[in-house]
Amino acid sequence: MFSGMSATIFCYGVTGAGKTHTIQGSDTEPGIIPRALEHIFMHQQRDPYDYDIRIRYYEIYKEAVFDLLKPHDPTTSGLPIREDAQRKIF
Repeated sequence: MFSGMSATIFCYGVTGAGKTHTIQGSDTEPGIIPRALEHIFMHQQRDPYDYDIRIRYYEIYKEAVFDLLKPHDPTTSGLPIREDAQRKIF
């Protein structure tokens, strides 16, 4: 990441498999996201360079996409999913 690369964490599985715990963890056992962010910010503080860090945190549930960094809006059914003329999703 500190060489201009991107990173993605993707978790997939059936309900009850432990995806949320693996990603988020608990107060006593942090998951992948809190541990990765702690590492990133510790590295950034030690490095003399400026970095642009962007984080996106999505959940896909029953064909609906939710942005987990925004407050939940019960009036929506998730983020819009669009397809262009070449059938590419954006």
